[in-house]
Amino acid sequence: MVFQTWFSIAAGFVAAIAGGMACILFARRRTGSSHRSLAVLLGTTAVSYLANAAGLLDEPHALWWRATAMVAELVQPTALLYVGLAFLNPLERSNDTSALWRARIVGCVGLLLAGFVATGQVFQWKVFEDGRAAIALITWGRIPYVFIVIGMALGLAQLELVLRASHEPVRHKLKFVVIGLGGLAGYQIYQASQMLLLPVWQVEHVLVGSVVTAMALCLTAYGLGRTRLREVLVNTYVSQQALFGSVTFIVIGLYLLVVGAVGDWLRQTNQPLGVGLSVVVVFGTLSRPELLSIQVRLPRALASGHRGL
Repeated sequence: MVFQTWFSIAAGFVAAIAGGMACILFARRRTGSSHRSLAVLLGTTAVSYLANAAGLLDEPHALWWRATAMVAELVQPTALLYVGLAFLNPLERSNDTSALWRARIVGCVGLLLAGFVATGQVFQWKVFEDGRAAIALITWGRIPYVFIVIGMALGLAQLELVLRASHEPVRHKLKFVVIGLGGLAGYQIYQASQMLLLPVWQVEHVLVGSVVTAMALCLTAYGLGRTRLREVLVNTYVSQQALFGSVTFIVIGLYLLVVGAVGDWLRQTNQPLGVGLSVVVVFGTLSRPELLSIQVRLPRALASGHRGL
């Protein structure tokens, strides 16, 4: 119970940071489309972690709080896609109708799944042999998490291509915002894959998510500070071929293959699956400034496949 209290405090702290950033972006008189979309993404992040914090303290209604957090998480892929679109010049944005329709379709599917979650068709209490009870997924409960993986992958790929196509000084201003948002999306993919692998909600998810999200929010806030909260636009066209051939899709695909292989090994050997803090260490390492510059400078041989930008 003591650990749950501290985990709840950590989640509440992250919710306060995300909510505060969202309010600042909304309160600005000259808020651009990118800031509005980013405020929605940060606002849903705040709601998600606030619900997680409440679920740890209010165990009789923990199922309802988990569903509330899930509804907020289902909105995030759409918000991330609109953030990526908002970084494009309005002229280029109007030319890229496929990206706009992709965001709309993801949004419609997300709303349908949010209604599915709200009706109590995703989570249930499960009692194990040792008498311990935990929140688990029902038969169709994996569908929303599959959607989160796909939607966040699309948003990450779009942000990657926008950053790669940008030039100085825009790239210098945009880099940390994109990396921070990438951290938020990347953890959602990690968490969704863990739930698909072991469909039981664990308390450790709240702590790991709070630490990673706090780091991502700090990077995003630092990036916004470098832009002085001004609109940053990239004059580029993100082609459909470049999007689905991006490094993001390759990396996420390989990651999911590894997760599937590990899951199969765990089932065959009956090994216990625990949620550690290794993801925090990995994210912290990838967030180092010198590595960020390496990630942006791709070899010419790899970049040649994206001349459609």
